[in-house]
Amino acid sequence: MNLGEKLRKLRQVHGYSQEQLGEVLEVSHQTISKYEQNSINPSLEKIHLMVETFEVTYDELLDDAIKLVLHDEDDEVELVQDEVLEEAEEKENLEEVTEDEELVEEVVEDEDSQEETVNLEHRISVYSHVTDQVSAYFKFEVGEMTGPKHDWKPEAYLAGVDYSGWFGENKTTLAYYRTKEDADQELHALLQAVSKEEASYDLQYCVPVKRRGLFGVQMDEE
Repeated sequence: MNLGEKLRKLRQVHGYSQEQLGEVLEVSHQTISKYEQNSINPSLEKIHLMVETFEVTYDELLDDAIKLVLHDEDDEVELVQDEVLEEAEEKENLEEVTEDEELVEEVVEDEDSQEETVNLEHRISVYSHVTDQVSAYFKFEVGEMTGPKHDWKPEAYLAGVDYSGWFGENKTTLAYYRTKEDADQELHALLQAVSKEEASYDLQYCVPVKRRGLFGVQMDEE
């Protein structure tokens, strides 16, 4: 169940019209309609207001593998795990996962790609400074930028995976970092948040970037 479907069901269960929910989120009813149709994505601020208004977690709202089921008897909303998606993810993403005391992670170091990949036992919501969107991720990757190094060029990036299916993983670049050490520090802090079972994490050590040419990025420190 995607975000738009969940938002529509939550709005109806809580007795809001599109106009009334628009007043709560400080947007027009047309924007609420577009949210529910998944034609536009809400900002981080609006997602935060949805979480507070409907008293759900970021994972429950953003994770497509969790669907809302409405019971006719008392109009209660129950959050249940979509077993089909869960089984597919377990087969493709949780193989060879080793268990730690508080979280499950897999670390793979490849000398050629110089990337470090971590699989988590559960998802955590992160705001991407690159796409300006929030999603719940179960896998993270720190990698070094390719090509020649420059003073204006970030050394590393952090990417997250929020979905894996027949056509591969849906990978999103979350942020860029001045040094690989900064990216590793971010990953460590993120894993600490996971170990505390926090629902979301705000990136702390990244640097703002801007486009340089068609495919490159450079640090934007103005």
